[in-house]
Formats: sequence, structure tokens, C-alpha cells
Amino acid sequence: CLSQGIEFSEDKESVTVFGKLRPGKYSVRGDVSSQFISGLMIALPLLENDSIIDITGAIESGSYLGMTVKALADFGIRISRTDEHTVFIKGNQTYKPRTLRVEGDYSNAAFLEAFNSVGGNVAVTGLKKDTCQGDAVYRKLFGKLVRGCPEIDISDCPDLAPVLMAVAAANNGVRLTGTHRLKIKESDVCNNDLALVPFDTVDGSIEIAAFVYGDIFVDGVIDIRDLVYFAQYIAGRKLNPTSQQIMAMDVYRDDTLDIRDLVKLAQYVAGRPLVLGTK
Repeated sequence: CLSQGIEFSEDKESVTVFGKLRPGKYSVRGDVSSQFISGLMIALPLLENDSIIDITGAIESGSYLGMTVKALADFGIRISRTDEHTVFIKGNQTYKPRTLRVEGDYSNAAFLEAFNSVGGNVAVTGLKKDTCQGDAVYRKLFGKLVRGCPEIDISDCPDLAPVLMAVAAANNGVRLTGTHRLKIKESDVCNNDLALVPFDTVDGSIEIAAFVYGDIFVDGVIDIRDLVYFAQYIAGRKLNPTSQQIMAMDVYRDDTLDIRDLVKLAQYVAGRPLVLGTK
């Protein structure tokens, strides 16, 4: 935007933006955030002359751009895309007021319907079938997660990352690709909310396993029962743990079940502030 007269300065506590938005050509990366492009789509039609947005690189969250174009059209603003990476915006347009019913939000609905993948019975109504919301794909993705351990590209629906991780952890696991933008979004939950859920980040993807370290009984609680079972297993008692339980026992995360895992689990159950699943 500097070439169009928009400047900004920043320090540790604030960002100051100054200058006047001018019509012209704007080059914006398509693989960072669609919000920058949508913001220009909303503002540029009000300027005195035409403008062009040149979207460089890969376009991610493209469905959100489609939602912006549709919303603008609802209020009398016409946006045309001459090709996938070029947006033409006619100047001197005027927003026209109208009464409009806002359709239901698929992004929020996904969190409610996620209960159905773990035995719930939730019916979400008020969702428009012929929507352009990219997150409407969640129903199809939930089906894949329940049936197996799929690989899912979330580059066009990054806001579904938290709920997909949760559903995957409760079922068969998942490999999520197209995840590199999560660190700049509110949906970057890997280092916080899912601290006990085993995951790996490899080549820009996130792998979620369908178990929780230490939760050997897979009941959502890590307690003395898990510890006793593990102690009996280490002592040589003839138990028949599932593959999921064996992975949950490896709290030291070194692909070996031994006394170090048992001690760490005992310390965790005793209340020590440890993170299971790390060396």
C-alpha cells in the first residue's frame, strides 16, 4: 500500500496508519490472509476511479473471497474477477441499503455437530444449503474422520482446524496439511488447548493421534487406575492392551515402554506439572 500513499509505523504497544487510500493497482499475497483482500474489495469501490487487486502466489481461503463478492453484490457493489488472480473494481460505486437475512454460520455449527461423531445427537438448523461458505465442508470431513485416519488439506478452511483436531483425537487420528497459516490465526491451538493430545508437525502438516498420553483406559481421565494398569504391564502381568493403549503408555515418547515411562506417569498422577508425551 506504500505506493498508493498508505504508510504505517509500529512500536511494541501500537500501530499507527496514516495516508489516504487511492485508486490504482494493489498487489497482495494470497497465501497470508484473505482479510487483506476482502478489506480492499470493500473500500476500493467508493473511490473516484477504478482499481485492480493483483493476488500473488497461491490463493488460500479462496472461499472467503467468494463470500465477500457475494455480500458486496447484495448491497449493490459489483466486483469482477478477470482471472483467478486479478480482481477488477469499478470506482464511484455506492452501497445500497436493504433488508437482508444473514445465513447461519457453518464455522460455528461445526463445533455443535462434532458431538455427533462421539455418540451425540445434535441437529443444527438454519444453515443455507446452497452456501458459498467454505467451512460447509465440515460434514464431509467429519465422515472421513469417523471412517478412518485421512489426510485433509485445510488451506481453504483453516478455522475448522480446532474442531477437526478434536474429532480426530476422539476417533482415528488425522494428518492435516495446509496448516502453515495457523500460527497467525486464532485457531492456532496446538501449543495450548491440545497439550495432552499427541501431535507432530512435519513438513507443514499436523498429525493428530487418536489417543491421549497417559489415558490408558481412554476415559478422558488420567488417574491411579491408569498408573496401576501400567505398573502391572511393566511387571510382566499378562494383559492384552490395545495398540491405542500401548501408545498411550509411552508417556516418555521414545517408542519404548520401561520404568522411565512408569515413573513419569506416577509423577504426573501425583500432581507434578509435567507434560506427558515429551522426553
